[in-house]
Amino acid sequence: MKHAYGYLFEIGTTLRKFIRCYMLEEFGPCWSKTAPLSVRRKSTRKNLEQTDFHRLENYLRIYPCFSDLPNDIILTLRNLYPIRIQIAHCQNLSELQYSTLKKSHRYLMKYITVE
Repeated sequence: MKHAYGYLFEIGTTLRKFIRCYMLEEFGPCWSKTAPLSVRRKSTRKNLEQTDFHRLENYLRIYPCFSDLPNDIILTLRNLYPIRIQIAHCQNLSELQYSTLKKSHRYLMKYITVE
């Protein structure tokens, strides 16, 4: 369970860093205020650090700076939502779920890791 939480935590923090990096590049340091209003309304109202894991995909779907990402990224994130809920409620994962989490972690980290 400890390793499963670690994988999920790393995906969440790295994804937030990835989003922040691209948004800074696209809209500047005050991106949460300078991004187009029509797009901001569709995304989340919380600050990025407070955004729930399952809502991070909104940034990837809505903002044009993420349009080059493979569709599999969002599908992979969506497949993790039930696993995330089990981890959050301290329920053991099946071997298949743990394997899915591990493979998803490896796949996502290839695309979302920024330096």
